[in-house]
Amino acid sequence: MEVKRLYIEDKAGFLEWLTLQIEHEEIVWSLSNVLPSNHVLSERSSTLKPILDLFTRKDWFAFSNLAIIQIEGILTDICLLLEYDEDGRKRLEKKLIGEGFGEKLDRLKAILFGELIMNTSDSGSG
Repeated sequence: MEVKRLYIEDKAGFLEWLTLQIEHEEIVWSLSNVLPSNHVLSERSSTLKPILDLFTRKDWFAFSNLAIIQIEGILTDICLLLEYDEDGRKRLEKKLIGEGFGEKLDRLKAILFGELIMNTSDSGSG
């Protein structure tokens, strides 16, 4: 948990480390390249491109405020895709709007982890 300790004890050091990781892993470049072809992200590309530019220009304040809103929206989109039910879609949309970031992550974790468990147990029976 070196990263967690760095975050707690040295915020400036953590931000420097995080920036280097993002640059090393080419996160901005990778996201920019996948935007046109990813069906979830492409719908948000006109908003995401300027946000990625903010990161490149190191406008951290604007980037962090805008990126979190988009990330939460992307989580909502993924929840709607994975829990798609034509009859209950409007109810689910209203429920998701009221949920916070962590609740959406928990929802996705339950869906995806549940699928993983089901797929693992199904593969062992054949």
